[in-house]
Amino acid sequence: MSGPGVTVDLWVVDLDRWVAAATANGGPTDQDRARAGRLADPTAARRLLARRSLTRSLLAGALGVDPAGLVIDRRCPTCGGTDHGRPVVRGTPVEFSVSSSAQIAAVAVSGAPVGVDVELVRRGIVPLPRALSDRERDELGALPDGRQGEEFLRLWTAKEAVLKASGQDLADDPSRIDVAGLLTAGSVTVASAGRTWVVRHPVPPPALGARAVVAVADARGAEVVSRSVGDRPPRDAS
Repeated sequence: MSGPGVTVDLWVVDLDRWVAAATANGGPTDQDRARAGRLADPTAARRLLARRSLTRSLLAGALGVDPAGLVIDRRCPTCGGTDHGRPVVRGTPVEFSVSSSAQIAAVAVSGAPVGVDVELVRRGIVPLPRALSDRERDELGALPDGRQGEEFLRLWTAKEAVLKASGQDLADDPSRIDVAGLLTAGSVTVASAGRTWVVRHPVPPPALGARAVVAVADARGAEVVSRSVGDRPPRDAS
């Protein structure tokens, strides 16, 4: 399904290992520091700064620019708010999406709209039936109880990835994003915001140090290329 030369470059990173390099690799902006300062949990604040610095560094590498001069616009096209909405670097060919769960962050960069979501696998995950379509509930209910928590995360991350790719968020009912079949297939195609999206679960790097579920969605079903923090995506991601 992917066009010539089109990929989704994916980084899955342990933020706690990357915090020490955050200032040297892109550095947090004043806006980032202000956002972190509003968090009561110092660990969450450090991880936010690391995630935003990492994102800026990777995008700067894609564009061949100085990370300090990179402006990421998070303005919502509906309400004009600057604290939500799909982030973009205006006037560039690069599209990207960011997600985090505890210390794990995922950054996807491409030349077309893309969505990524990551969830840390942990004990005691309880599926949320109201977030699922009827077909998804049937699919999940057919599994042994011991598998349902992690398999629910696969459905949940797929829904979030589609919502992010299409410029929406969880205020839009996730149950209407029907990814039934994904638990047995490598990918599924779903409709959202007037377009179709191919969603799949690339395998996180084995050296991550934690179990995580990652979902990627885009309109082309492009090849997902897993990269390390030391890598940079192609200068022209289009």
